Amino acid sequence: MRKFKKPIISLLTVSALTFAITACTPPMPPDVLAAVAEQEVICAEGQINIALDEFNIPVIQSINDLFVSSCTDASINLINDPATADIVISDGAVDGITLCTNPTAQVPVMVESTGVAFNLAGVSSLVLDAQTIDKIYKGEITDWADPAIVALNPEFELTSTPITTVGLTKKTASDQAFVEWMGRLGATGFQNVAKTGFETSLELVETLALTDGAISIMPGSIMSENALTGISIKTDEGDVTYDLTSITAASTQAISEINGDIITVSLDPNKEVLAEAGSDVVTLPWQAISWINLAICKADTTDFKNSATARFFLRQDAQGQLSVFGYGALDESLRLSSAGIAGKNLPLPTEVPATE
Repeated sequence: MRKFKKPIISLLTVSALTFAITACTPPMPPDVLAAVAEQEVICAEGQINIALDEFNIPVIQSINDLFVSSCTDASINLINDPATADIVISDGAVDGITLCTNPTAQVPVMVESTGVAFNLAGVSSLVLDAQTIDKIYKGEITDWADPAIVALNPEFELTSTPITTVGLTKKTASDQAFVEWMGRLGATGFQNVAKTGFETSLELVETLALTDGAISIMPGSIMSENALTGISIKTDEGDVTYDLTSITAASTQAISEINGDIITVSLDPNKEVLAEAGSDVVTLPWQAISWINLAICKADTTDFKNSATARFFLRQDAQGQLSVFGYGALDESLRLSSAGIAGKNLPLPTEVPATE
């Protein structure tokens, strides 16, 4: 079997070879170049400041740890001030970290989602439709034994328990996507405003755990980190379960646009859903998703540290960290396009010999 080595190469070493390689090698398209670059890690050196939102810290820290384990001369500093950042990672929501005004490159890096968590004694799963969720948040349905909820969950004996809506005061882009999804399902005018709001995910999770009858629309990363139970959504096509498979299904409805070195992605709810690779089964999509972007705010100098760090986030091994934290990986074609743009200023990969 032929295997490729994946060497770790310092930018200082590769830079010395760049002129010789580019002088005799025809230019490769960015996505092809990104695929070739997968065979080696280009290491940055020095400190890189990355600004990001609270929700994304655990997954970004995990990828950073992977990066610095390969690149021991690099140091990642996670901050919340985009003005001083080399790189900003954000979904672009109004309440979140602001992306750079004039980035040198901006690409999607992962898929975020919003789910519906609940805490109800003796009940392991629930199904709600958009209209029922809307009435709960309007205060028109106030008890879990309401006939509308009972009719949707005949397998459970729901006893009278007051419903308490809790949530975060700051909203993500996927929170807004959830609102829009409910609207498409018939809950016109739905608003994701909980009776009790919290500034931090820690406060929210603690309250949810201690309050029998609580329900919360929240980022999927928080649900995954705390192993919270998610509600399924009833649609005309069937019940949509909140899990990585349904999130991935929705991500196949992405439409992307490339404008120079900026890729923007959005959901087209009418686009045909594709089955996962190797399967003929099409999963109903959980359409409360959005794409988190990575923006390179400061142009690279001779060290290329920002480009090297950005491209690492789009490697297959880095993308493999995402599901552990409740995020979806990019579609392969989108990943390669993003990696090609993020790493376009890096020295060309060296030839990697094959071994038996």
